Formats: sequence, structure tokens, C-alpha cells
Amino acid sequence: MSFNSLLGLGSHSAPSTLEGFYPMLDNAASTTVLDYSGNGRDGTLAGAGNTSASTTTGPNNWNDAALDLDGTNDHIEFPSTLVDGIETSDEYTIFIFGRFDSTSGTPNIFQSTGSQHYIQTRLNSGSFQYRLFDGSIVPTINGSSASTSTWYSIAQAYGTSGIFGLKTFLDGSSDGAGGSQAANFTDLGAPEVGENSFGSVYMNGQVACLIVSSAELSSSDVADLDAGPEPIVVSGSDSVSGEERVGSTLSASGATWGLDSPYGSGTNGTITYGYQWTRSDDGTGTNEADISGATSSTYTPVSADIGKYLRRRTRATNDGGFDSAADHNSTFTGAILAGARQTLTLTGVGR
Repeated sequence: MSFNSLLGLGSHSAPSTLEGFYPMLDNAASTTVLDYSGNGRDGTLAGAGNTSASTTTGPNNWNDAALDLDGTNDHIEFPSTLVDGIETSDEYTIFIFGRFDSTSGTPNIFQSTGSQHYIQTRLNSGSFQYRLFDGSIVPTINGSSASTSTWYSIAQAYGTSGIFGLKTFLDGSSDGAGGSQAANFTDLGAPEVGENSFGSVYMNGQVACLIVSSAELSSSDVADLDAGPEPIVVSGSDSVSGEERVGSTLSASGATWGLDSPYGSGTNGTITYGYQWTRSDDGTGTNEADISGATSSTYTPVSADIGKYLRRRTRATNDGGFDSAADHNSTFTGAILAGARQTLTLTGVGR
């Protein structure tokens, strides 16, 4: 898939398994942590005075803000409906961007607890620890060590496909695997970020993004989330310019590329462009086909194009890759004409 499709950005609709999407971009002025999944499951900043959680620079140039938790009692609380889909599907993926000012103690980065069913992603004295409680079964994976002042993407995924269902990822790559019998999540409570289950140890650091899914995302999906959003056309559209005739160079312009909301102010690296010119029988795309070798930003029609209609397709790529659904077609040309008739001029002595 792609970052855009996993979160319903660009031309995509959000998948039904997306339970909550919290980019943490607009929460400095209030206690509300907005849910961008379309489900309306907003979170709430909690702690001493609430407002001690404030924005700070995020992990990259697309997610440029984060909530700063002070390690005393700041944390984020979410409604129990955030995990209703997990209870139904018995699958989940938790994905979060975080950075730690201190790695001491055992704060939970993410937790959702019930009477006997817990999901926890936490630090255990400087190392990542992933825990899944299902009654008396307590599978635990000890992952990589964490350093201060370093941004990490942390993911925990569980599915019902087999006994080795609990998988973990750090910065988009596997961080260990463990097993349990398939869990039955029937009584998960309201999730939290930044507080352990005993309410005595809190996360000291920043949270820049939280994504909750009621599906076990694949390793490639987790890698796509780690890579960030792909470019889309944010305004305008490409129109072809130039004389529509064999031998005359055509070009196209007009579209502006960038990132979709809520990341519109970011870039996710330098955008590069790839092109493909196509040929059709008419201006509606009948029998449209790629023109072999026509992969430059401009194109000069040849005799095979006479009577045909041409346009250019553009694909934009950044550090997050590309979203094939965002490929942009220019308008069509009119029917391509033959080249201009050449005039023959004779010189010399006439007879």
C-alpha cells in the first residue's frame, strides 16, 4: 500500500480498519488531541494543569510538531471506542513516533488495559518492551535499546494467523518476534500514551504521531508508515503547450505538488518527477498506450502520432516514495498534424 492509502490521504478513503490517527500537529493551544481518521475519537491531554504539554519539533520535515510530556504526570487519554475494532477483529497494529529525554523507569508508550487483557508498548530501563496479556498468557518481547534525543518509530502488530502472532518493528524494521495463542480482546479499556498501568511512572519525552488499526498490518505497511506521506497534486492541473504538429516540441505545466492535509506545510524530502507521454485515438483516451521511450518532460511528435491525441502522465516521488493513485495526467492535445510542408528552392543557371 502507501502511507497515503493507509491513512486515507490524497484521493484515498480511510480504510475501515483505521481506528484512530493522531498527527499531534495542532494541539498546543488546547487539551484536545484531534483524531484525523474521521472517527471523531479525539484524545485529551491530562496531567498537572494539562497545558504543560506543548509543541516541539517533530521527527522529520513532514511531521513538524509533537507533544512534549514532562515525565511527571503529563499523558494522553483516549476514549475506549478507539479499541472497539480491535475487540471485534482480535487483530491490531499500534504505530507511534516518539523521542525520549529520559529512558529510566518503565513508562508505557502505549497501553490499553482491561481486567485480563492488556496491550503494552513500553520502555523497560532503556530498552523497548512489547507485552500482550491474554488471561494468564503473558508473551513479552524485549527489543532494542533506546537512546535519548533520538526519534523512533515504534510498532506492535498482532494477528490471529498463528501462535507466533505478536510482531514488533523499530524504525520500520523487525525488532523481534514472540508468540501466544490467539488473543480474545473482549474487555480492553481506554488507551493511554505516556503513563504506566500503575499511574506512577510517566514518559519523559515527545510524541509526534499515533496510529491505531484493527488489522495486523504487514511489514511493508509498517515501513510505509515509517517513510511518511507521498506527494500529490495540491493545486492546478497540467496543460499541454506547443504546436500540435510533427516535429514541434510539446511540454506540459500547471500542476503544483506537495503533501495532503494535515501535512501540507511539510515536504518529506525533495520531490522528483518521472514522465510518460501517451497516445490515444481521441481526446477521451480510447486505446491509450504509452509511447515507447517518451519519458522526458517534453516530447516531439513523430509521423506515428499523426491524427492521434497525446498527453503526459507525471509521477512524483519523495523520501516516502510515490503513490501510484496520485499519478497526474495532463489535458490531451488536439489531433496531431503532419509537419509543415517544406519549400524547395532551386539555385543556379536556369535553362
